[in-house]
Amino acid sequence: MRYEITGDPLYKDIGAFFMDVVNSSHSYATGGTSVGEFWSDPKRLASTLQTENEESCTTYNMLKVSLAICSDGPKKWLTQIITSEL
Repeated sequence: MRYEITGDPLYKDIGAFFMDVVNSSHSYATGGTSVGEFWSDPKRLASTLQTENEESCTTYNMLKVSLAICSDGPKKWLTQIITSEL
């Protein structure tokens, strides 16, 4: 993550915004966020339920972003996301 390399808080804010958008409008109750590495229309998850939901590569990458955002101390909402994804 660019924030880890540059230390510029702008990149941390961008990552946090991205996580907020994905987790508030594309997240299943179990923490996964995609079908086949694609995100559908926001807040329209019912029509996307399939046997391949919650693609693991996307979940893994979302965990990496979450951990990078938490690098200066845990945030309650991110801790909840990380816990549900594991």
